[in-house]
Amino acid sequence: MLTLHEVEERSIPSFLSEAYRVVADNGVLILIDKVLPRNPSPSEELVVLTEVAYHNAAYYVYSYRAWGVHSEEELVEVVRSFGFEPVLTKRVKIAEWISGEVFLREWGHKTRALLKEVFEEKARKELEELVDRIVRTAQKYGYGPVTMFVGVFRKA
Repeated sequence: MLTLHEVEERSIPSFLSEAYRVVADNGVLILIDKVLPRNPSPSEELVVLTEVAYHNAAYYVYSYRAWGVHSEEELVEVVRSFGFEPVLTKRVKIAEWISGEVFLREWGHKTRALLKEVFEEKARKELEELVDRIVRTAQKYGYGPVTMFVGVFRKA
């Protein structure tokens, strides 16, 4: 399972219940997802800020509340609460740091398109400020690397 952070928040229980139902007894669930970095540099924090910006924009426009990026501990706990026990958990950094210039050429097309559809003034202003913060941070520090969680969970 990849990108649990993109699953709608209210769907997490049914999503993990279904995973439990389809995994064979004593079988494994492999989970790979973004997690909050520990003591992040500004360029690593930017990875999370971009997720927050996109998720907030999706919420304001579509009322879609993604579960979001969580800590490794929170991720393990929620999976454990649905009957899986961790066998192996590992935090890894993937991708290389990229310059702010390169990052800003590629990032934000969807987020900025959604921003144009946010009509509630307070929400739009909040999102505009977050996008401005992302741009400033990227220009100064660049982007990445991305902190990922890899977990193997056995069905209890």
